[in-house]
Amino acid sequence: MRKHLWCLCDKEPLPKGFLEVPHDTKSLQKMGFSSQYFFLTTLLTLGMMFIIYAIEFWMNVFYHPLRDICFLFILLLSIVLCIALDRIIIFIGKLCRIW
Repeated sequence: MRKHLWCLCDKEPLPKGFLEVPHDTKSLQKMGFSSQYFFLTTLLTLGMMFIIYAIEFWMNVFYHPLRDICFLFILLLSIVLCIALDRIIIFIGKLCRIW
């Protein structure tokens, strides 16, 4: 069981096999064997895919978001939903004891 939610906050020494790894990559190596690594890479990949789809959609329909009347509402709603999703994911992670 971890002492901290985030695996990189643990100050425990790395196993002996990590001693020959350069100092700059030790934290990355430590996180590479964690479930948090795969969780974060999945979220980042999905986020980038959604951004690409959104830009492609805007280009195909000649949509200019700054001219839209509802742009501010959509932007604020997106920010609120992202914050809510962040809290829900952390809650589910704690509930499932992922971290």
